[in-house]
Amino acid sequence: MRRSLGSASRRIRHRCWAGKSSARDYRNQTGENEEYHQNDDTNPVHRSLNPGKVPGELRAHDRQCQKHRFPRYTKEGIQKEKGLQNRNRLSDESKSDIGQSAHVDGKVSSALELELDYGLNGAEENDNTDDKASNGLPSQSNSRPLDGYDPHEYSVGLICALPDEYAAIRLALDQEYSEFGNECYRFGRISGHKVVIACLPAGRYGTNTSAVVATRMSQQFPSIQFGLLVGIGGGVPGGDNDVCLGDVVVSQPGGIHGGVVQYDQGKFLEGCFERTGDLQPPPDVLLHALNTVMSNHFMGINNVSSIIQSICRRSARFMLDDRLRSNPKVHYGTIASGNAVIKDAATRDYISNTLGGVLCFEMEAAGLMNNFPCLVIRGVCDFADEYKDKVLQPYAAAAAAAYAKELLSVIRPADVAATKSALQVTSGRY
Repeated sequence: MRRSLGSASRRIRHRCWAGKSSARDYRNQTGENEEYHQNDDTNPVHRSLNPGKVPGELRAHDRQCQKHRFPRYTKEGIQKEKGLQNRNRLSDESKSDIGQSAHVDGKVSSALELELDYGLNGAEENDNTDDKASNGLPSQSNSRPLDGYDPHEYSVGLICALPDEYAAIRLALDQEYSEFGNECYRFGRISGHKVVIACLPAGRYGTNTSAVVATRMSQQFPSIQFGLLVGIGGGVPGGDNDVCLGDVVVSQPGGIHGGVVQYDQGKFLEGCFERTGDLQPPPDVLLHALNTVMSNHFMGINNVSSIIQSICRRSARFMLDDRLRSNPKVHYGTIASGNAVIKDAATRDYISNTLGGVLCFEMEAAGLMNNFPCLVIRGVCDFADEYKDKVLQPYAAAAAAAYAKELLSVIRPADVAATKSALQVTSGRY
């Protein structure tokens, strides 16, 4: 009995020595104990655990074993963990709410399609940078990495629904921070504003999906003050507006509407449909910027056309068309939004007349206006009739992205920082 207790006591002491030596080895790897090597030579337990090894070989052996057992606690592992922690957080959180955005019905998402179809495989520099890549995009070596990722640094959110729209916005950036991008978000800079770009999951369109994406963006980036919904739409021709293919339509409050009206929300009565509900107008900082852009255009200061040409030079998917105006006209007024695709001229005109005249139709804005303070910018790619096609969608997306860049160029970052954040506006905290 006495012998067994003595053996157990020795085993316990042996394990304690082994545990202390492992702790000293961990502290040595992380730089917390520089005296470990001096104590290691006189540690009999290390020599007993590794017979036949001299002290120098013992230290190398222990470091290799420790690195194999606990790779994330070495200096290299700790640095790698810190570098990947912030990048993976957005991706994991977004997947849980938005769903499987990477694959829909067996197809890769629009974020992955862009990397292959549009050649967006690196960070883009300023429009004045000479094209160095074979596809017309500047080389990735010209990119300037951020010092560190901070979601509070981004103040503007850009939302789109289609790959053409997504690519056009990214090509319009002064610089894209590709090192922090993932399948849910892209980051960049326009005229001093740090912007976040989000695209709806592939195959999932409409007001509900856009509301989820916008709400998620405002939660993950609490410093975003406002957003821009940038993309394509079906124009309403005729009348005094003279909307043509390739033109740009911008939501502006007028009459009884706040710039966007949801035409399919209401109730059916006997022999008629009564529309219900109102949508919020854009924030004042964007409405002031609209007046500045309009006055600049009246004075002949208009960079929309040059920005479109820059986007078209960077990717062959965006091509100029002789049928379009060389300098797109910008229209300001009411945009009709709903979950239905309008492909009938009679239905288009009936809805427009019922609402007092609209400039174009689209499918996402109604989900944002009450949940995300924003402005809607649409490039006209068709006339929402039976001749609707996708031929002019890339150019129309480029025109909308060009106007978005023109608009941000007249807004000072200090003015954006002085406004209420999107999260404060939607939650009622002032």
